[in-house]
Amino acid sequence: MATRGPYAKGRAKREEVLRAALDLVATQGYRRTTVKEIADAVGMSQTALLHYFGSKDALFAAVLERRDAELQEEFDTTPPDTDLRTAVLAGIRSDASRPGFIHLSTRVGAEAADPDHLAHEIVRDRLRGSVDATARAVEAAQRDGQVRADLPAQETATLIWALVEGLRVLWLYDRSIDMPALMGRVLDDLAAPGAGRPEAP
Repeated sequence: MATRGPYAKGRAKREEVLRAALDLVATQGYRRTTVKEIADAVGMSQTALLHYFGSKDALFAAVLERRDAELQEEFDTTPPDTDLRTAVLAGIRSDASRPGFIHLSTRVGAEAADPDHLAHEIVRDRLRGSVDATARAVEAAQRDGQVRADLPAQETATLIWALVEGLRVLWLYDRSIDMPALMGRVLDDLAAPGAGRPEAP
C-alpha cells in the first residue's frame, strides 16, 4: 500500500531538497552552495528546509549519502561481465568530473568523525555501506577468477576505500595526480594469476 498523507509529502519534499542540493553542488561546487540557495531552489525558507534534516551538517551528509546511493545504483547496473577494476575506476572518474562532491565528502567526513556530531551516524553508515558493497564485488570477482582467492574480501574492500579516500584528498591539492592510473596499478596487484592485466586507463 502506498504511503499517503503528511509523511509522504514530507518524504517527497526531502527528496526534492536533496535533488536540488545535488544539482547545485555538481554545478558550482560545495563551497559556493549555501543553504539559502538550496532553500530558494525548492521554494522554502532556510528554517523550514533544515526542519527536514536537523542541521546544515546533517543536510550535507544526507546529500553525500544520496550521491553514494546513485553511484551504487550505477555500479549495480553495470553489465554482469564488467570487472571489478573497471567498475572502481569508473567511480573515481565520475568523482573527478565533479570536484564539488570530493570537497563535500572531505569536509563533512572530517567534521563528522566526532561521535557527538549530528551527522556522525550518517557518515559512518555511508562508509560502512560503501565498504560492504565493495566487499561483495570483491567476492564476486574472486568467484570469477579475476581477484586472488587468498585475499579476505572485507579487508581488501576496506583497503580499496582507504586508498580511494586518500587519493581524493591528495588530488584536491594536486590535480596533476592521475587517480585512475594509480588506483589501477593497485588493483592490478590484486589480480588472480592468469587473470591478465588490462591496459592502463
